[in-house]
Amino acid sequence: MNPAIRHVGDIWNGRVRLSRLLWREMLVFGTAINLCAMTLTLTLAGLNAPTPWVLLAWLACWPMNAFLCISVWHTAGVQRHPLVLSLVAPPLATIWLIVVSVL
Repeated sequence: MNPAIRHVGDIWNGRVRLSRLLWREMLVFGTAINLCAMTLTLTLAGLNAPTPWVLLAWLACWPMNAFLCISVWHTAGVQRHPLVLSLVAPPLATIWLIVVSVL
């Protein structure tokens, strides 16, 4: 099986440590991908690209963002980890989702 597909399955099934999922996957990689999508969106808008292309570039990350946020909530509920992390991670993931969705 493809390692990338297996990794996505591990994230979805709660087999990735919550700290890694929150900090590395969501806040670092997820934010970087969203910044790239925002740059593409602004570039397309600046070049007067057709509106559907601009909207597509802006909305392209939303499924990944929802996946990561839901995965953090799920992983926080099924793994054993420090209490502080389990209390902070889900609300932080929700705030992150709102912020990157607005950008």
